[in-house]
Amino acid sequence: DPIQAMTHRLRTEAGIATYRKRSPIAETVFGHAKHNLGFRNFTSRGLDRARSEWAFHAAVHNLGKILTHLTGGTPLPATP
Repeated sequence: DPIQAMTHRLRTEAGIATYRKRSPIAETVFGHAKHNLGFRNFTSRGLDRARSEWAFHAAVHNLGKILTHLTGGTPLPATP
């Protein structure tokens, strides 16, 4: 059973250490979307539309990271 295998893996010291690394990596994206982009809830109904909306937010996040990388780590000034 895959669920039992994952539960067992997460209870080992190595599993706990590995999963602890996930939090700052994955949760940072959600925090950025909520705090900086103002994303609090989906504006459309249905799973397919929600997936599309989340994919758009992920693309915005990734483009921002690419732009920051291309500009040498200097964020562009905000427009009024």
